Amino acid sequence: MKHLASAVALSFGALACSVAANAQSAADDDFVRRATLGNEQEIRDARLQLRTGTAPAVRTFAQLMIDDHALALVKLRIAARDAHVPAAAMPPLPRISSVDTAAPPGPNAALAYFRLQVADHRQMLALLQSEATGSGAVPLKQWASDEIPVVQHHLALAEVQVQAALSEPAPVASP
Repeated sequence: MKHLASAVALSFGALACSVAANAQSAADDDFVRRATLGNEQEIRDARLQLRTGTAPAVRTFAQLMIDDHALALVKLRIAARDAHVPAAAMPPLPRISSVDTAAPPGPNAALAYFRLQVADHRQMLALLQSEATGSGAVPLKQWASDEIPVVQHHLALAEVQVQAALSEPAPVASP
C-alpha cells in the first residue's frame, strides 16, 4: 500500500511539474510573439516615415527605430532558440527592404508619429519589465533586461519630440 501511495504521489508531482512547464512554455511563447510583433510594427511605422516624412527629426528617429528594432529581433530569435521556444511560436522576421503602401500622413504627421511612439514604447517597456522580473526562461529574461535601456532611450527621444512639436506654432492654412 505504501508503494502505491508513493507511486501516486510521484505521478501527481510529475504531472504538476509538467503542467507548470507547459504553462511557462505558453507564457514564453506569448512573450516572444508579442515582442516580435511589437518590434516588427516599429520597423513598419519607421519605414513609412522614411518614405513619407520630410522633417529631419522624424527621418533620424525612424532610421534609429529600423536599426535598433531589427537588431532586437535578431537577438530575440537567438534568445527564443536558447529558451527552446518552438519556431512556430515566432512570427517570421520582416523583410527590412520591403516598402509599405499605406497612405502618406497629413500635416501633423510628425506629432502623430511621435505620440504613437510614446504609447508604443511605454507598452513595450511594460512588457519587457514584466518579463525581466517574471518567471520566464532565463534567455528571454536576459534579452528583456538588455532591451529595457534601449526602449527607455527611444521613449525619452519620442517624448522630447512630442514636447518640441507641441511648442512649435501651428501651421497656417493656405487660403
